[in-house]
Amino acid sequence: MDDPQDSARSRLTAERAFVVHLFEKDGVHGRVEHVTSGRCRRFVSTLELIDFMQGILGVPDLLPGNPAADSCAPGSSAAGSRKC
Repeated sequence: MDDPQDSARSRLTAERAFVVHLFEKDGVHGRVEHVTSGRCRRFVSTLELIDFMQGILGVPDLLPGNPAADSCAPGSSAAGSRKC
């Protein structure tokens, strides 16, 4: 029988890891950084946070046409930005 923890460990790789720093404000505000690339972004909503993560991981955008999602997509001019 397969150990469920072994399966979970195999999905937890540094390439898919993010550090999320939440600021003490109303709502969700903070900074997110991708562990292996060092790319980072400030966010003011959970949608911006998720869009950044999806852009890094190459997952289709949650909200196509969202400027926050477009600006962090691989290949965009701001993709390597460290303005955070």
